[in-house]
Amino acid sequence: MKDMTTIPYEEKSMGTPSFPAGFEAKLRGKTLEEQMACYRITEITEISSYSYGSPGESRTQKTTFPLAEYSGCRGLVVKDGLLVGVSILAYDRRPRACLAGQGVCTYFSSDDDGTGGSSRSDCTRLDCVV
Repeated sequence: MKDMTTIPYEEKSMGTPSFPAGFEAKLRGKTLEEQMACYRITEITEISSYSYGSPGESRTQKTTFPLAEYSGCRGLVVKDGLLVGVSILAYDRRPRACLAGQGVCTYFSSDDDGTGGSSRSDCTRLDCVV
């Protein structure tokens, strides 16, 4: 694991992590590196297209990584010694907290040429491994 910046958790600006029952107890007493093994990052890309007057179509692709192997992680969000989230770059290229059980939009585009349109959204989600 590369040296990772730790960021103090701030509920007011970051929101609230969503843990499965008993998950916080699973993390207690472990190092941050050991806690990282309890998480996965899922990248979700959804591409939609439509023509006026006909039903649209949508494709979704998901890719999952162990947290320790995810290159998009910019830091670890920590609360009372527990890993509760990560910092990643959002669609506006600013770091955002991605908390346990939640996601962050990392890219969005939309196009409409008058006869139909298309859109793409990329999101990153931090999943707890029970």
